[in-house]
Amino acid sequence: MKSGTAKVQCILAIDPGKKKCGLAVVSANQGILHREVVPCEDFTPVFQKLFRQHRPQKVLLGGSTGSKEIAEAIQESTDVDLKLVDERHTTEMAKVRYFQEFPPRGLWKLVPIGLQTPPTCYDDFAAVVLAERYLEEQTDG
Repeated sequence: MKSGTAKVQCILAIDPGKKKCGLAVVSANQGILHREVVPCEDFTPVFQKLFRQHRPQKVLLGGSTGSKEIAEAIQESTDVDLKLVDERHTTEMAKVRYFQEFPPRGLWKLVPIGLQTPPTCYDDFAAVVLAERYLEEQTDG
Protein backbone atom coordinates (compact mmCIF):
# COMPACT_ATOMS: atom_id res chain seq x y z
CA MET A 1 0.00 0.00 0.00
CA LYS A 2 1.32 3.39 -0.98
CA SER A 3 1.95 5.95 1.70
CA GLY A 4 -0.85 8.52 1.92
CA THR A 5 -3.54 6.34 0.33
CA ALA A 6 -6.35 4.99 2.46
CA LYS A 7 -7.23 1.40 1.67
CA VAL A 8 -10.96 0.68 1.50
CA GLN A 9 -11.81 -2.01 4.03
CA CYS A 10 -15.63 -2.18 3.93
CA ILE A 11 -18.01 -1.87 0.98
CA LEU A 12 -21.79 -1.66 0.82
CA ALA A 13 -22.76 -2.75 -2.70
CA ILE A 14 -26.16 -2.53 -4.35
CA ASP A 15 -27.44 -4.41 -7.37
CA PRO A 16 -30.50 -2.32 -8.35
CA GLY A 17 -33.50 -3.57 -10.24
CA LYS A 18 -37.01 -2.49 -11.15
CA LYS A 19 -38.76 -4.39 -8.33
CA LYS A 20 -35.99 -5.54 -5.99
CA CYS A 21 -32.42 -4.73 -5.02
CA GLY A 22 -29.59 -6.92 -3.86
CA LEU A 23 -27.51 -5.49 -1.04
CA ALA A 24 -24.24 -6.78 0.37
CA VAL A 25 -21.75 -5.57 2.94
CA VAL A 26 -18.31 -6.98 2.24
CA SER A 27 -15.16 -6.49 4.29
CA ALA A 28 -11.71 -6.80 2.79
CA ASN A 29 -10.63 -8.71 5.91
CA GLN A 30 -13.76 -10.57 7.02
CA GLY A 31 -15.53 -11.34 3.74
CA ILE A 32 -19.31 -11.15 3.43
CA LEU A 33 -20.80 -9.50 6.53
CA HIS A 34 -24.38 -9.20 5.25
CA ARG A 35 -26.42 -9.87 2.14
CA GLU A 36 -30.11 -9.65 1.34
CA VAL A 37 -32.65 -8.94 -1.37
CA VAL A 38 -35.23 -6.24 -0.62
CA PRO A 39 -38.21 -4.86 -2.55
CA CYS A 40 -37.38 -1.42 -3.97
CA GLU A 41 -40.06 0.22 -1.82
CA ASP A 42 -38.23 -1.04 1.30
CA PHE A 43 -34.76 -0.03 0.08
CA THR A 44 -34.19 3.24 1.97
CA PRO A 45 -34.75 2.05 5.56
CA VAL A 46 -32.76 -1.15 4.94
CA PHE A 47 -29.91 0.84 3.36
CA GLN A 48 -29.87 3.35 6.24
CA LYS A 49 -29.78 0.54 8.82
CA LEU A 50 -26.91 -1.24 7.07
CA PHE A 51 -25.01 2.02 6.60
CA ARG A 52 -25.30 2.92 10.31
CA GLN A 53 -24.44 -0.61 11.41
CA HIS A 54 -21.37 -1.19 9.21
CA ARG A 55 -20.10 2.32 8.37
CA PRO A 56 -18.71 1.36 4.94
CA GLN A 57 -15.99 3.52 3.43
CA LYS A 58 -17.54 3.15 -0.02
CA VAL A 59 -21.03 2.54 -1.41
CA LEU A 60 -21.15 0.92 -4.84
CA LEU A 61 -24.21 1.04 -7.06
CA GLY A 62 -24.59 -1.04 -10.19
CA GLY A 63 -25.12 1.34 -13.06
CA SER A 64 -27.96 -0.26 -14.99
CA THR A 65 -31.69 -0.89 -14.43
CA GLY A 66 -33.10 1.10 -11.52
CA SER A 67 -29.84 2.80 -10.60
CA LYS A 68 -31.08 6.37 -11.05
CA GLU A 69 -33.96 5.95 -8.59
CA ILE A 70 -31.78 4.14 -6.05
CA ALA A 71 -29.02 6.77 -6.36
CA GLU A 72 -31.59 9.50 -5.65
CA ALA A 73 -32.89 7.59 -2.61
CA ILE A 74 -29.34 7.20 -1.27
CA GLN A 75 -28.44 10.85 -1.78
CA GLU A 76 -31.67 12.01 -0.13
CA SER A 77 -31.16 9.79 2.91
CA THR A 78 -27.45 10.17 3.64
CA ASP A 79 -24.21 11.83 2.59
CA VAL A 80 -22.09 8.94 1.28
CA ASP A 81 -19.29 8.38 -1.15
CA LEU A 82 -21.42 6.76 -3.89
CA LYS A 83 -19.71 5.17 -6.88
CA LEU A 84 -21.55 3.89 -9.96
CA VAL A 85 -19.95 0.67 -11.23
CA ASP A 86 -20.26 -1.55 -14.27
CA GLU A 87 -22.55 -4.53 -13.70
CA ARG A 88 -21.39 -6.49 -16.73
CA HIS A 89 -21.49 -10.29 -16.14
CA THR A 90 -22.49 -9.96 -12.49
CA THR A 91 -25.63 -12.07 -12.96
CA GLU A 92 -23.64 -15.00 -14.32
CA MET A 93 -21.01 -14.62 -11.61
CA ALA A 94 -23.73 -14.31 -8.94
CA LYS A 95 -25.25 -17.59 -10.06
CA VAL A 96 -21.88 -19.31 -9.62
CA ARG A 97 -21.46 -17.69 -6.17
CA TYR A 98 -24.97 -18.81 -5.18
CA PHE A 99 -24.19 -22.43 -6.01
CA GLN A 100 -20.84 -22.22 -4.18
CA GLU A 101 -22.73 -21.16 -1.07
CA PHE A 102 -25.66 -23.54 -1.61
CA PRO A 103 -24.37 -26.54 -3.60
CA PRO A 104 -26.96 -28.65 -5.40
CA ARG A 105 -28.07 -31.73 -3.50
CA GLY A 106 -29.40 -35.12 -4.47
CA LEU A 107 -29.86 -35.71 -8.19
CA TRP A 108 -29.28 -31.99 -8.87
CA LYS A 109 -25.56 -32.69 -8.29
CA LEU A 110 -25.58 -34.52 -11.62
CA VAL A 111 -26.93 -31.54 -13.56
CA PRO A 112 -24.26 -29.04 -14.72
CA ILE A 113 -24.49 -25.71 -12.85
CA GLY A 114 -24.78 -23.86 -16.15
CA LEU A 115 -28.11 -25.60 -16.74
CA GLN A 116 -29.50 -24.85 -13.29
CA THR A 117 -31.28 -21.78 -11.98
CA PRO A 118 -31.20 -20.93 -8.28
CA PRO A 119 -34.57 -21.59 -6.63
CA THR A 120 -34.67 -18.09 -5.14
CA CYS A 121 -33.58 -14.52 -5.95
CA TYR A 122 -29.82 -14.11 -5.96
CA ASP A 123 -29.45 -10.37 -6.52
CA ASP A 124 -27.65 -10.22 -3.17
CA PHE A 125 -24.90 -12.36 -4.66
CA ALA A 126 -24.67 -9.92 -7.59
CA ALA A 127 -24.02 -7.19 -5.00
CA VAL A 128 -21.35 -9.41 -3.41
CA VAL A 129 -19.71 -9.77 -6.83
CA LEU A 130 -19.72 -5.97 -7.30
CA ALA A 131 -18.05 -5.46 -3.91
CA GLU A 132 -15.47 -8.21 -4.36
CA ARG A 133 -14.62 -6.97 -7.86
CA TYR A 134 -14.04 -3.47 -6.50
CA LEU A 135 -11.91 -4.68 -3.60
CA GLU A 136 -9.85 -6.82 -5.97
CA GLU A 137 -9.27 -3.82 -8.25
CA GLN A 138 -8.09 -1.82 -5.24
CA THR A 139 -5.63 -4.57 -4.32
CA ASP A 140 -4.32 -4.85 -7.88
CA GLY A 141 -4.02 -1.08 -8.31
